[in-house]
Amino acid sequence: RKAAVTPEFSSAWKTNKDGLKAAGASFSKDQYGNWELIWWQELPEEIKKSRSESIEASRATKADIDLPKPEGLDYRPFQKAGIRYALDRQGVLIADEMGLGKTIQAIGIINADPSIKSGIIVCPKSLKLNWARELEKWLTRPLTVGIANGSLPETDLIIINYEGLVKFQKEISSKHFDISIVDECHFIKNSKALRSKAVKAINSRRKVRMTGTPIVNRPSELYNIIEDLGGSWGSFMTFAKRYCDAHQNRYGWDFSGSSNLDELQKRLRETVMVRRLKSEVLTELPRKIRQIVEIAPEDSTQKKAIEAESAYEQQSQDRLADLRAAIELSKAESEEAYKAAVDRLRDAMQVDFTEMAKLRHETALAKVPSVIDHVKNALEDNDNKIIIAAHHHDVIDELMEGLAEFNP
Repeated sequence: RKAAVTPEFSSAWKTNKDGLKAAGASFSKDQYGNWELIWWQELPEEIKKSRSESIEASRATKADIDLPKPEGLDYRPFQKAGIRYALDRQGVLIADEMGLGKTIQAIGIINADPSIKSGIIVCPKSLKLNWARELEKWLTRPLTVGIANGSLPETDLIIINYEGLVKFQKEISSKHFDISIVDECHFIKNSKALRSKAVKAINSRRKVRMTGTPIVNRPSELYNIIEDLGGSWGSFMTFAKRYCDAHQNRYGWDFSGSSNLDELQKRLRETVMVRRLKSEVLTELPRKIRQIVEIAPEDSTQKKAIEAESAYEQQSQDRLADLRAAIELSKAESEEAYKAAVDRLRDAMQVDFTEMAKLRHETALAKVPSVIDHVKNALEDNDNKIIIAAHHHDVIDELMEGLAEFNP
């Protein structure tokens, strides 16, 4: 418990300091530098019970709850538990390990809360199309969805990348959303970064933050995320002294350490964080999960390469269809006509194969920057490993160069 220091207590402290200390009372400065009285007392049973239930809910791998779902689809039991945990609080950090369907849980929150009429989804640019596809697949509410590119779409749900959020910060901050979802939220661990300030400027009733790496090894990077979600975390200095082993050295304050991590995890689970590991839900997961991540073309080079490949592929299909039809017609003429028609088809296929190989090579080279961005996002603050396969040697060389910082 905390209270302002009164003259009466100051007097009592001077005459009976040891007795008050033995009773658990002490002085401390608040975030504004003012002295305050702190003392400890036993928590009421109902509060202890509530906290214990929150911790269990944050670890739960199943929940007895009916949720709106698309026909033919259903949430996995641990996803239901995550959605239930989130629905009980206005701010939540979904920190499940990568591959457990955090996106589906976030959409499940929208499905389960009929008061949500508007929302903004912030994610890395390589995931914008994936969010659009998952919303099309899982959303049960009659809400319109739009992707922000050159301008903000006039839709119920807006999907935008971090760079776009910074660009349209003033316009977005003037709106009020029923829900804001921030994917890969470890991108906003630095409170001074422009994207962190842009996220903080979003006005929303519900807040969902998502990351598979809750940064427990360096708690200082977690503060900006959880402080935005609410809760009595106090000032950064108070947090840092308790959980970051904050201390002064010859260069000033050092916040890079960690301390009291068990207590920190307990407080996180009590207040905002749901986290399950693959090892805890393996029986519910298929042996392999395959996912196609569609990356939108970001510049004119990529667009031209993709358009050229698509156009030639369509021309090739039309031309080969005509040549196959000619083969069927030649069967009624003569053996020589049939052989000539087959030769024309074979030659056309060889030409098209060579030209398509060239165009696909150019497309692969054009996509390298986007692939590098996507892989970097996946590896950000993550100990997992990624295997990258490509056909062309020069594509592999460019990927190796662009991802050199991750090479062992």
